[in-house]
Amino acid sequence: ARLYMDGAAGVAKDNRQAARWLNLAAEKGHVESQALLGHLLFAGEGVQPRRARGLMWLTLAREGATGKAQEWVNALYEQDMKAASDNDRQVALVYLEEHMKKRN
Repeated sequence: ARLYMDGAAGVAKDNRQAARWLNLAAEKGHVESQALLGHLLFAGEGVQPRRARGLMWLTLAREGATGKAQEWVNALYEQDMKAASDNDRQVALVYLEEHMKKRN
């Protein structure tokens, strides 16, 4: 995913492909992927904006972040939450509840 996001190592920059790979890792609980996917979806950088879905992933990432990841994950979370509308936040909570039900 990072190669597609950065357009590195001879791979063309393609945030849609990056989002696909990040989603696979995020679904498996990879905190860093959850945070990057969340921010990508919230910002709509090269992908269709899905602000509430992005906030859901950022919330999951923030809850699971430890060690070195904790600081930058929290910074992304705070940045995007501050820019979010009340509606974005409310829909994100619905998505979060649905996601948690599926996991249990």
